[in-house]
Amino acid sequence: MADDPAAKRAKHEDVIVAARALKPSDIIFGGIWIGPSGDNGGVDLGQDNANATVAKAVEAGIVEFDTAPWYGAGCSEERLGKAVQNLPKGSSGTRIVTKTGRLICERDGKTPCTSSFEAPGGLKYNERIVINDFTAAGATSSLSQSLTRMGLDAIYGLRIHDPNDNSNYDGSVDEVAIALGSNGMLEGLQKLRNEGTIKHIGLGMNCNREAHQGVPG
Repeated sequence: MADDPAAKRAKHEDVIVAARALKPSDIIFGGIWIGPSGDNGGVDLGQDNANATVAKAVEAGIVEFDTAPWYGAGCSEERLGKAVQNLPKGSSGTRIVTKTGRLICERDGKTPCTSSFEAPGGLKYNERIVINDFTAAGATSSLSQSLTRMGLDAIYGLRIHDPNDNSNYDGSVDEVAIALGSNGMLEGLQKLRNEGTIKHIGLGMNCNREAHQGVPG
């Protein structure tokens, strides 16, 4: 019964967590709530709140900050990027990780949306169009757009975000196969890492039910 999908899922779900004390540097700051999005009902506590929250996290010893284009259709990235730029002089060691797999576009569904949601006439999170793209070219485009939104020259890493398991997925293609196949997102991320553009690649998933062969390493 080695090929039984249920057996495979059960095997994936047997996770043992060793008990040990967590250090602040072991904790990853999740940035999904730092800006307005559909996940928080569009609530926006403002940039000052984001600045203070990130500063306190750094002060407490948290090093890694996670965001994604999907979070508020770029609003989380914008908030986090500005907060990082606002950190006191001398703050060091902060690692920013965002994700790939979704491109944020203007209303035409083609033009990259990298302008501020707070700028006059700027599109709000629910006015932007999200396009799924798990190709190598999509990885490069996504990184470029994320850096623009965040106002940063570089970030620590990128994670492939929820292939085959996202609310924007219509089931018409196998996004895992695309991401792990020839000219797929994994190849694109490995190339960016090998070039020194980023230092870390990985997966950001809602669950472990997909058989991710060739997981980024």
